[in-house]
Order: sequence, then structure tokens, then C-alpha cells
Amino acid sequence: MAVTTAVTKQGAAGDLLYGIVKVTPDTDNYPSGGEAIAFKTVLDWNDSITPHVVSVQMDAAGGYVPQWDDTNAKILLFEAGADGAALDQVVTGDMSANDMTFFVLGFSV
Repeated sequence: MAVTTAVTKQGAAGDLLYGIVKVTPDTDNYPSGGEAIAFKTVLDWNDSITPHVVSVQMDAAGGYVPQWDDTNAKILLFEAGADGAALDQVVTGDMSANDMTFFVLGFSV
């Protein structure tokens, strides 16, 4: 799955940077293990800034639950599991109708 990103708002509050980024998957299949995205590049932050995803939500009720994997810098999607109790990671599928909005903070390290 490739994604298209659009920065809907960004700014600074003192030394703290923030960005709100809309992520739209294309019609390619969602890759097993998640989709990598470089928010530092998307938000055009310099190398001294470390981005941290604070919140992610789906823009529509498509039945998927997004999760940000901070260690691997990937978007993970989950859906109701076959057992009806736990969520399972999506293995493959067309996610193009499932836009996500990310709230990202950045600060110098």
C-alpha cells in the first residue's frame, strides 16, 4: 500500500512543533506488517526534530482500527478477529476508502 499524505495544519508552540496529517491509502493491497511513513519528511522537519505520533483516527467507520508502530515507523491496521474477542492485524486488502488523520508532535533531541 502506498499512501498519499496531506498536511492539513502545522505550526509551533514555543520549541514544540505540531502537524496534522491526512493519510490516504491507494488501491494497492495493504502490506503485511504495516505501511512505513516518514512524518519528518512529510512535515519538512529538519534532522534535529524527532516526530512522535500522539493520535491517529480513521476518518470513517470502516471497521478498521489504526495503530502507529513508533518503533518501526509504520501504520498498522486491525480488524475484528475471527475469535470475536481480540483484534487481528489486517493481512491484505484495498484500504483506499479508509483515510486516517494523524496528530504529530516534534521536538529537538
